[in-house]
Parts: sequence; C-alpha cells; structure tokens
Amino acid sequence: MPDATSHSSPKSSACDAVSGGVGRLRVSEERALGLVSSMCNGAVLTLLRQPEGQRDLGLSDAARETVVAAITSEAAPPANTEVRSAATTLRASLDRLSVLTPGESALLSELLARITDAG
Repeated sequence: MPDATSHSSPKSSACDAVSGGVGRLRVSEERALGLVSSMCNGAVLTLLRQPEGQRDLGLSDAARETVVAAITSEAAPPANTEVRSAATTLRASLDRLSVLTPGESALLSELLARITDAG
C-alpha cells in the first residue's frame, strides 16, 4: 500500500492551494469552498458513471488544477489583485478582532466579500 504522505489527493492539494498562503485566494472563502466541493462531487459522479475499466483517472487531477487556478492568485491575476488579496486576508482574520461589535464585523465581512468577489 502506498504511503499516504507520498502522494497528494485532490482534496489535500486543493486544501493546500487554498490555505497554503495568506492572500492567495482571488475569491471569498465561501466561494472557494463551493467551487472545490462542486468540482469534487462532479468528478466523483462522472467517474462512477464510467465503466470501471474505462475510467479516466486523470479527470479529477485536471478538474482540481482548473479549480485551483480559478480560485488562487497564481493564475492570471485579475485587476486589483492586491486589493482583493488584502480584503481576503482581512476577512479571514475578522474573528480575531475584538474592537468591532458583532454587527460591525458582519457588515465588514459582507463588504470584504464583495470586494474579493468583484470581477
């Protein structure tokens, strides 16, 4: 049986890409999670529909790389990459700020999500 640490699964690679560095996401965390989850579900269902001996096992790798490129800043950076990156970083750390009320935190989170998702 291969060593689990010697090969990365689609889930671990996507998670590493998403969480591997502060400010790498081009979209909000919720959007990234939705895209990764959709890709995983779609790839699994597609592979399960194929006859066992004819499954294209490279499909999940290709789908994963496509989604990771779409949600991380290492792909073709959109306009205002620095602003979006800063908004994503700030939004990810809102729970550690004690100077804002819960309402202020919710409002700021919503505004930062809009900035992050602006395209």
